Amino acid sequence: MDQNGMDELEMIDADSQKVASMLSALPRVEAPANFEFRVKAGVAKGKPSDSVFLPLLKTAAPLALILVVVTLGFLYYQKPAETQGDPTGSMSMTAPVSPQTQIQPLPVSTAAAQPPQDTTPVKEERASKERVAQPARSANPTSNNRAEGNSKELILHPARVIMPPGTESANPQNRTANTSPSSSTDTPVREVLEIFGVEGEFADGGWKVLSVKANSIGSRAKLAVGDVIESIDGQQIKSDTKLKSVKSFTIRRGGKTLTLSAGN
Repeated sequence: MDQNGMDELEMIDADSQKVASMLSALPRVEAPANFEFRVKAGVAKGKPSDSVFLPLLKTAAPLALILVVVTLGFLYYQKPAETQGDPTGSMSMTAPVSPQTQIQPLPVSTAAAQPPQDTTPVKEERASKERVAQPARSANPTSNNRAEGNSKELILHPARVIMPPGTESANPQNRTANTSPSSSTDTPVREVLEIFGVEGEFADGGWKVLSVKANSIGSRAKLAVGDVIESIDGQQIKSDTKLKSVKSFTIRRGGKTLTLSAGN
């Protein structure tokens, strides 16, 4: 054995000698007579005892699971029967209400029927105006319109075609004018515009267009509502201006001055 091994043994022996001397210094006490019995009893008491509820739990858990499944299945098949019974009950409850929904529109229908009664006088007035205006169109010689439809000049005959029939019969000069297409009597601007199917009023230094009839000469000349007719054939018109023929209109539209041909 080398020197290191010898040194270790000497150190161990020195330690054991110290421990032995300490143990020998302790006082000796005799163990009680029932020491072994107490030790065995303590060991036996430390063992976990078998639980009483564990076997019951093993049996009760599957039973509880089966009971839950059966209950859910019963409730699932019970609900369709209840829902099938509800629509019949709801239909029986809503059936008496259906006559009320049919009665409610009756006052609305009577109220909706009243406005046409108020508008009938307006329709009759418009119809009377159209009847008065129709002779005016038929009184104009159609031969001149057809012959000069593609020209740039529209000859105005002096017949008072816009005036009511009673007024024309009271004025023999008008009757002679109607029978003489070659008469050179001038026509007022208002009547000229009416022949063109245009309704206007004198304002803002010219004749302002209030309405233009569809498919009329004025609509074909591209006159529009809001235009201000300043001159016709280069002649500035006023409220009492009279004309013999119409070739073109000079209008003011949206701040711009335009010239429209009357023969379009």
